[in-house]
Amino acid sequence: MDDKETKHRSAGQYAWAARMNAISTSNMHKQNYSEAQKLRAEQIRLALELVYYHKEVITSFRLTKIAIKVDKARVADKQGLAQLEADWEAEGITSKKTPQGIIYSIKKQK
Repeated sequence: MDDKETKHRSAGQYAWAARMNAISTSNMHKQNYSEAQKLRAEQIRLALELVYYHKEVITSFRLTKIAIKVDKARVADKQGLAQLEADWEAEGITSKKTPQGIIYSIKKQK
């Protein structure tokens, strides 16, 4: 898996507004994805919920990719995660670690 480390700052007092903006932007971009792509993102989200201990798993639709964030992630099933990541790597799905958790990215298909 392509692991990248990134650094982000907290939105502080604007966290609620930032979250509402992210949700509305995601809903706007969601219509640009096929039903098959939405279903695949949901399958990956459900698989991630099984292999990680987490606060929450969030799917966001962006202009060029679908991002699935595992907030405050800790591995629960190492073998299952390794098998999933090997399969996903073959599909071109990447991951990166942030201070808040892990983000899996699915590139938009045309």
